[in-house]
Amino acid sequence: MKKALLRSIGIGIFAYLLIYVIDISELAKVLRSFNLWALVYVLPFHFSLWTLRVLRWKILLKNEDIDLPFFDILAIAASGFFLGCMTPGRLGEFAKVKFLMNAGHPFCGAFMSSLLERFFDLAALFFYVVFAVVVCWNVLPDALIIYLLIAALCITGLLTAYIQRKRIKSIILQLIPETVSGNVEEKLSILSYSINATRGSQRLVLLGYSIAMWGLNHIIIYLLFHGAGFTLPIYYTFAFSTLGSLASLIPISIYGVGIRESIMIAMLPLVGYTPADAKTAGFMFGFMFVILLIYHTLWGFIWWMSPIMQRYFAKDSTS
Repeated sequence: MKKALLRSIGIGIFAYLLIYVIDISELAKVLRSFNLWALVYVLPFHFSLWTLRVLRWKILLKNEDIDLPFFDILAIAASGFFLGCMTPGRLGEFAKVKFLMNAGHPFCGAFMSSLLERFFDLAALFFYVVFAVVVCWNVLPDALIIYLLIAALCITGLLTAYIQRKRIKSIILQLIPETVSGNVEEKLSILSYSINATRGSQRLVLLGYSIAMWGLNHIIIYLLFHGAGFTLPIYYTFAFSTLGSLASLIPISIYGVGIRESIMIAMLPLVGYTPADAKTAGFMFGFMFVILLIYHTLWGFIWWMSPIMQRYFAKDSTS
């Protein structure tokens, strides 16, 4: 109940923007003049994004001795994304683990491959956060710079923890009771095995796929924003899209709705928009994320309903 009330804050902000901030007549004018061809132009980038998503997960699955055809991985990944859109924090995406287990694959391999996907997503997001700070350094509000620096320090702390993982593991095992230390050590060993399976050039390939996927998302936002009749240099679009993506992580909104639009309305005057124009443009920039979510959700629903997924819904009695 508390989480639902907390997430309703973003919806309240969204409603406030519509009622008291945005010129509805101007917004209606923009929507009427939206270039519908933009919805077609983004399709190649959408399909490319999902191809990279499948190729990335295929590598992680093979590291766990799970070998599946391309379209099976696509169907499971897209169905998981569809379910993730229906749950807080996108936790529904881990339904992919259940689908793989239904087909007779082990829990550890299915779970760790999905978990490592998230790790690579976070690493790619951090790359774009650094990019956004570099691009927007001169126009970012001081408070936002401080928050981004704090986020960078947190990421640095995580990287340090990873480098010192053996020492930390030793300390953890010394601090906990012997009765549970064996179980904890086993879980840490499983995590270590999965991470170490992505070695050398393969790790760079996985990170490259992740960075490219985020980049394709940003290009889609760029094309849709231009389809709405607004202009913004592509490097600023990438930076602002990154800030918009971070908004979806804030736990006082559903998918960042309300928060993202507020950020964009505040940011666009810093790159040349008049305050009046920034209201409509910022609102539309945030709305482009909703359109992108609809693309991915419909795509996931199509695969969720596909014949391929039928074999992953019920547990294989022969396994």
